[in-house]
Amino acid sequence: MIHPPRPLPPARYGNDLPPPGLVDYGALAAMTLLWGSTFLFTAIALDGYGPGELVAARLLLGGIALMIPALALGQIIRPAPAHLAKLVVLGLLGYAVPFVAIAWAQQWVTSGLAAIFLSTMPLFILVLSRLILKEHVSLRKWAGFGVGLVGLVLLIGPEVLLTAGSTSAAPQLALLLAITCFACSSILVRTLPPMPSMQTTGLALLFGGLALAPFSAASFLTTTDRMLRTARSAEDLIPFGAILFLGIVLAGFGQTIRIHTIKLRGPVFFSITGYMIPLWATVLGVLVLGEKVTTIKMVAFVVIVAGLLLAQSRAAPPPSG
Repeated sequence: MIHPPRPLPPARYGNDLPPPGLVDYGALAAMTLLWGSTFLFTAIALDGYGPGELVAARLLLGGIALMIPALALGQIIRPAPAHLAKLVVLGLLGYAVPFVAIAWAQQWVTSGLAAIFLSTMPLFILVLSRLILKEHVSLRKWAGFGVGLVGLVLLIGPEVLLTAGSTSAAPQLALLLAITCFACSSILVRTLPPMPSMQTTGLALLFGGLALAPFSAASFLTTTDRMLRTARSAEDLIPFGAILFLGIVLAGFGQTIRIHTIKLRGPVFFSITGYMIPLWATVLGVLVLGEKVTTIKMVAFVVIVAGLLLAQSRAAPPPSG
C-alpha cells in the first residue's frame, strides 16, 4: 500500500542527537563485516565481468531485493517530486559513479589497498559536514584532517601525485573520486525527508542501476549466458555468484543499514567504520586472494587512523565551579 507524504519533522544534527546505543554500534559492526567483504567479492566478480556490467547488475539486484519486501510489508510512501530528484542524485552520486570507479580501479590495485583508500572518507565527511550541515568543527578535528591527509599522500605515493596525468595514477585517482562521491552522498542522505529506509535505499539503487543499464545490460546478459552454458562445475559460476551476493546482500541490505544509521546518527558517527573496514578487507584479501601487505601501506594506514582518531576525539570539558 502506498501512503501519502508525511509532514517533515525538524532535522537534528550534531550535538542535538542522544548518545549512541548498543543497536547503533551493532549497525557499525554489521557494516564493517559487509563493506569489508565488498572489495573481496568485487575482485572475484571481475574475473568474469567488466566494471560496468558488475555494478549495473549489483545495483539493480539490490534495488529489486529491497523493493519487493517493502511493497509486501506496506513500507512504501508516495515521495514528493523534490524527494525523487534527491534519490536520483543519490543513485548516481552514492552508488553508480563510486561503485564503477572502485570496480575499475580494482583491476589494477588490491582489495586491501582500495579499502585503505576508502578509510579516508571520514575526513572528507568532516569537511563537508562543516560546509553543508554547518556542524562545528574544532581545531582538534582540523588537525586530525591534516594528519589523515598526510597518510593519504603516503598511501598514494608522492611520485603518483607528481604524475597525476599518467596511466599509473588513474586507479588511485578513481578511488579518490569514489571517496568524494561517498562523502557527498552521506551528507545528502542526512538531508533526506522521512521515508522508510528500505524504500529509500531500494529506489536509489534502482535509479543508479537504470542509469548504467543502457551501457552494460546487453554485455552482462551475453556474458552470463555464455558463463551458464559453458560452466563445467560450480567453480566456473563463482563470478556470477559474487554478483548475486554483491547485489542482494551487500548493496541491498548493507546499504539499508548504512542509510538508516546515517539518518538516525549522522554521517560523522557512521564514518567510524572507516577505522575498521580496511583491516577486515585486508585480512580477507591476504587469506583468500593471497594479497601482499607492504610496509608503506601499513604506515600510511596507521597515520590515517591516527588522524581519524584525533578528528573523532573530543576536548575535555572545562572544570566546573
